[in-house]
Amino acid sequence: MVRKKEKKLYKIGYLTKLLGVTPRTIRYYDQLGLLPHMKRSEGKVRLFDEKDVEIIKKIRRMQKIEYLPLDVIKERLFGKKKKAIESDIVVVTDSEASVSEELKDKYGIVLIPYNKVSEDQQLSDVKSGSVDKIRLIEAPSEKEIVNIYKKLHTKGYKKIYSIHSANGVVNFWDNVVKAAAMVSSIVEVKPVDSRSPGAGLGVLVRQVAEAVSNNSSIEEVDLLLIKQIPMIYNLIYIKSLKDFLRRDNCNDVTETSFQGRLISKLVDFSPVMVMRDGSGEIDIMEFCRKDQDITDRFINCVKEEIDVRGGYIKSIMVVYTYLYGEARDIVNRLKKIYPNTNIYMEEGSSALLSRCCSEMIYLAVA
Repeated sequence: MVRKKEKKLYKIGYLTKLLGVTPRTIRYYDQLGLLPHMKRSEGKVRLFDEKDVEIIKKIRRMQKIEYLPLDVIKERLFGKKKKAIESDIVVVTDSEASVSEELKDKYGIVLIPYNKVSEDQQLSDVKSGSVDKIRLIEAPSEKEIVNIYKKLHTKGYKKIYSIHSANGVVNFWDNVVKAAAMVSSIVEVKPVDSRSPGAGLGVLVRQVAEAVSNNSSIEEVDLLLIKQIPMIYNLIYIKSLKDFLRRDNCNDVTETSFQGRLISKLVDFSPVMVMRDGSGEIDIMEFCRKDQDITDRFINCVKEEIDVRGGYIKSIMVVYTYLYGEARDIVNRLKKIYPNTNIYMEEGSSALLSRCCSEMIYLAVA
C-alpha cells in the first residue's frame, strides 16, 4: 500500500502567509506559552499543525475584537498554571502499555492489570469450543476498574486520565468507559483511546505523564492529546504467523490437506504492518521471508515518516518480544541518525506476551 505524501506540519513561513502575521509575532506567542506542545524538527526548527493555526486565529480574534492582553488570553484558552505542590491529576493505563518501572515510579503512573485465566477456565473454553484460541489473560471487570478509580479518588485525585487502546484485549475499553461513567459523581475520569498498541500507547502515556508532572493545566493536557494521538506512527513486525494461523479447535486440518499446506506456506513469511494518523486501523505494508533482516526496512520507514512530518520527531520507542538482537540493532542505528531524539527500548510486558505469543517488534514514532 503506497502512502500519499501529505504534509502534516508546517514551517513558520507558511503561517505568516496564511494568517498575515509576522514570524516575530508567532515566536513571541510561543515564548509566552500561547502555543503549548510546540513541535520542533531534529534541528530545532519550529513546526506547526492545524491546531496551532486554530489557536493563533483565536488569539488574533480576541486581541482585535475584545482588546484582551495576552496574559488574559492565555488564561482563557488554557486555564491557570498549576502550582508545583498541586498533584490532583493522575495517569492510568493498562499493563499492555510499554511503561517501565522507573517511569511508573517517577510519574506515579497507575497500571490496571489484566486477569489471568485459570487452567480450569482454559480447559472449559477448549471443551466448549467457545474460543478459537486459548485465552491466557482477560480484561478486568467494570467493578474492578471502578474500585481502582475510587481508590485514586480517596488519595485526593480529582482528574484521572485513563489511557488505553480500544483495539486491545476484548471488552477492556468498553469496561473502562462504563467504569468512568459509574464514578462520574465522585471523580472525573477521562477515557482516552490511544489508537495504538503497546509501544504507541507507552509513548502517549509518557508524554501525558510528563505534561502532568510539569504542572500543565487540564486544558493544556487535553490539547496535547488532540495534537499527539494523530501523530503517533506504529510499525509492527511479526516474525511468524504460526501462532495467529493456528486454531486450537481445528483438529481436522492436517499437514497434507489444502488448508494445512497453505498454512505451512504462509508461516514462512513475516508481515510488516503500520498504524498511522490516529486511525487505529492496521495496514499490511509487505510480507518478508522469516530469514530476511528487517532492520533496514524499519529504518527506511522511520525516515520516510519523519520526512512526511517536515522533520518533526519527539521520541521513538522500540518494544520487542524475544527479538532483542533485532530491536537493539534498530535502536543503535536510529540513535546515530537522530542523536538529539529520545529513543527508548523496552521488553514487551507480560500482558503483551500473553496476547501475541510470538516474536514481534513494535516501533512507535511520536
